[in-house]
Amino acid sequence: MKDESPSIQEWKDLYSAALDFKKLQPWEWMDDSDMFCVQNPATGEIGYCCVLGKASDFALGVYPGDECLLSRMLGEPEPSELNDLNNPKCLMASFLDEGYMDIHDYETIKRLELGFDRHQPWPVLRSHLPGYVPWYLNRDEAQFLTLTLQQAIIVCKHFKSNPKKLISPASGKMLIRVSEEVEDGLKWRDDWLDVFNIEESGEVLDDSDVEILDDLADMKRQGTWEVDAFYLPEPVQEEAGERPFYPYVITWAVKDGEILNGTVSRPDEKKSAFLAQLRENTFSKQNLPHEISIKRDELLSVLTPITNHLEIELTRVDSLEVLENAEEDCIREVMEEPMDYLEEKIDKIDIEGINPPKVEYADQKQTTPLDFENSNKREFVDRDHEVSEDYYKLMGKSLGKAKLKKRLKKLIRKDPEFFDSYISLSQMLYEEDKKTEADLVLDNGYKRAIKIITTEENEWPDLLEWGWVKNRHVIRIIMNKAISSWNKRETDPALDLFRKLLKSNPSDNIGARNYILAIRMHMSFDEFEEKFNKDGFYDSSLIDWFDDNYKKFPDEFDWWDKATEEYR
Repeated sequence: MKDESPSIQEWKDLYSAALDFKKLQPWEWMDDSDMFCVQNPATGEIGYCCVLGKASDFALGVYPGDECLLSRMLGEPEPSELNDLNNPKCLMASFLDEGYMDIHDYETIKRLELGFDRHQPWPVLRSHLPGYVPWYLNRDEAQFLTLTLQQAIIVCKHFKSNPKKLISPASGKMLIRVSEEVEDGLKWRDDWLDVFNIEESGEVLDDSDVEILDDLADMKRQGTWEVDAFYLPEPVQEEAGERPFYPYVITWAVKDGEILNGTVSRPDEKKSAFLAQLRENTFSKQNLPHEISIKRDELLSVLTPITNHLEIELTRVDSLEVLENAEEDCIREVMEEPMDYLEEKIDKIDIEGINPPKVEYADQKQTTPLDFENSNKREFVDRDHEVSEDYYKLMGKSLGKAKLKKRLKKLIRKDPEFFDSYISLSQMLYEEDKKTEADLVLDNGYKRAIKIITTEENEWPDLLEWGWVKNRHVIRIIMNKAISSWNKRETDPALDLFRKLLKSNPSDNIGARNYILAIRMHMSFDEFEEKFNKDGFYDSSLIDWFDDNYKKFPDEFDWWDKATEEYR
């Protein structure tokens, strides 16, 4: 069942609150350790709030429930590190560049008649759940995030004028915004939440769970079993439009080397999957283990009530000798033939297109809502670049131009095939009117990019998808080269590059189709910018203009129209 989507008015309220929050820029004076809470008027649930921005990832993170706070109190990783699929659930209002938006975002913005500037960060609103792809907000989430953004603005303003605003009058308390219903809506006030009384909660056994375990209770106890679980790196989608998830693999072994039956489940069915496999393996072995060894802390919450009920010792160890070797083979088998494996384990699953979520999943493909057949096509996926972390840290610092240019040149020498460094350096040189030097830097990066993506016969890949985060710096420098050529009225080479970018990435997160249409309609780059870029914002009429004109060029867009018509 699909969640109910927000209404147009609810989207308007949410985007308005998000843009007000962005305009305030509270990350200039707040750190992600400056936490506060907002209580959901509809449910009473507490949302723990963090202002993110010290690493140049500007956002408000809202973490419903107590799990996030408990992880902080226990010294676990910061909740802003969303690359971990086991992180607490979160509603995130991020402010990112155009590349992180997708068709759903563009259509919403179009319906709301909001202006869009591709040069400025824009709200990207997503729901995060452990084991699931970051996804669009449902109605309840949108309503709560709207209220939280509005209350966060109040808290952040007060904190700016009084940094002691979040310091509680007594130990163990956290500022919370609570509301009460009045005649004309909700009346909000400050209060203090006693966080010391919050207790860690795990899985709870229901009557059917207890019945399964009681059937096993009289079995003899013998030996030590190893248990592990992990997410597969490729998400799947059971039904078009539903939230995609990462299949959860559970593996079992006896410490003497015997591999027991494992399974694959949905993230929200972990407990039942563990119980079913424990029952199956127990009857297969005709005994329960005396001890179960695990190496991941996240398994404690699901296994502790099970082992406590059966009086089995649960031990945390540094490594699982038997399973670690077996898991490497398991992942290799699954990724070589994912559909065969998953169809056997999870009824019938179709791999669908998935909207591009957040950059944190850098090693995982983040596909778009467009699902293109690619089994017989040559796809380019770039390697990881360690220097990228240095680059993003550098761009988040306040440095003088001379020092920044020097650091960028150093990064280029360190890794000549990481192209965002070239782009930033060339843009700085263009701003200084050093056009010849800027062109040399851009051309150098562009030529290296073409060299790594093409074959010895200079053939482009069939697929160069934005969905792979590690591809984005490659696409960006080719895009910048195409725009540079267009700006110099070198329309043929510019058109050639835009066409190749669109053909190899039909979901077109970068808007190559707009530039192709503009060139075909004999517009210069300056004319294009003058028509659609209003005071730094791309006017929403760009989408209407494209829709009104692209069918005039069937030779250009017929193939693209057929490939994408289902999603537009």
